[in-house]
Amino acid sequence: MKAYKHIQDSKKVVKSLINEAKTLGNVKDRLIELNTLIKLINSFESMLSEKYYTYYFDIIILSKMYDYFLKHINDDNCNENNIPINEFVLYLDRDVRMGRDYKKNDIIDLLRNIQLSQSLKKGSVFRDTEKTWSDVVENTLIDIKKQIKFHKEWKR
Repeated sequence: MKAYKHIQDSKKVVKSLINEAKTLGNVKDRLIELNTLIKLINSFESMLSEKYYTYYFDIIILSKMYDYFLKHINDDNCNENNIPINEFVLYLDRDVRMGRDYKKNDIIDLLRNIQLSQSLKKGSVFRDTEKTWSDVVENTLIDIKKQIKFHKEWKR
């Protein structure tokens, strides 16, 4: 990837446009537009040059690990001499290798089955479409991503 080269080229173009804008009559509007481009370039440069700690992702992995061990605490293969950490790592690795859509479909299937089970308890059969649940999962994921904030203390 030539991201740094693209950033440097973009900075040169912005400087050229700033000089050009100074000779035009409507300088204020041009400078506002150029400021937007400058902010975009600086944001990309910042993302590339600053390395963030994986603090947020550590929390997610630890949470998943906790849930896994909580679910398997009474299994025969989970005792003081054998904690199935390797098994957890294998499942996590499988999820990463299989990808986002694989895990998303797992969640959709689980939610649809819970919904069906709950509706059967009420004496009816109701199940939303996969598309409906897909939208719910996607919207939830977007909401979560919007809340992620990289804090200064997470930077190296």
